[in-house]
Order: sequence, then C-alpha cells, then structure tokens
Amino acid sequence: MMTCRMFSIAFSLSVLHGVVASKQQPLEPLAKFRQTHRKTSDGRLCAGAYVHNSQAFTDCTTAANPEGVSDREWCYVEEQAAGAGAQKWDYCAPKINYADVRKRVQHAFAEKANEIAEAIAVVQSLSKEGSTLLEEIDSQCA
Repeated sequence: MMTCRMFSIAFSLSVLHGVVASKQQPLEPLAKFRQTHRKTSDGRLCAGAYVHNSQAFTDCTTAANPEGVSDREWCYVEEQAAGAGAQKWDYCAPKINYADVRKRVQHAFAEKANEIAEAIAVVQSLSKEGSTLLEEIDSQCA
C-alpha cells in the first residue's frame, strides 16, 4: 500500500517530469487535444497551438496578425502544411456550423430515400408486368 511519503515523492516526480517535458515542447499539451480543426482560406490546416507576441493561441484569433492587421481571423499554419503556401500564416476560413450541415444532410438523405423508394416501386411494377407478359407469351406459344 502506498504511504503518504511515497505518494508525495511520486507526485513530485510526475510534476517534475511535466515541467521538464513542457520545457522541451511548451505547446504540445495545448495542441494534443485540439478542440477545433480550422483551416485557412487557401485550405491549409491551422496549427493546433501557436505563440504570437508572447501570447498562446489554440484557435484562429482576431489579434493583430504578423503584418499588424487585426479584426480578421487568422492563424499560423500547421508545420507540415506550412511549405505549401507563400507564408506561415493566413486568414481563416469561416467556421463550419456542423449542426446546420447535419440538418441539411439529414433532409437530403430523407429526400433521396423517398426518391429511391419510388424508383424501386416503379421497377417492381415493371417487373410484375414483364412477368405477366412472359406468361402470356408462353401460354400463346405452347
């Protein structure tokens, strides 16, 4: 069973490990569980976390961008995608309202399901008519 002293030592070591790890990768804990996956206007993925003017960000911001312009959302680009563009930051694409997208897709699926059900009914009716005609032909030719 763990004594209070052992717990204290284990806790101190875990805190110390966290401090050492955070000095190696200070933004890693912020980016590890990103809440959003925003993209820039040219389609590149925004960085999960970045620092600008000594302030950390985990989403697009309206703070002054590297050119000094503010009041328009921008972000630094994810490191792997940064080489795909002219600059390491860009303006953000508008946020996607996923609830609205789900609602529209749900309606579109319902419409398509009705359309398919009607098409199946037509095909079944034609199949029945075709079978009846074949039976008549067989009886006339026999």
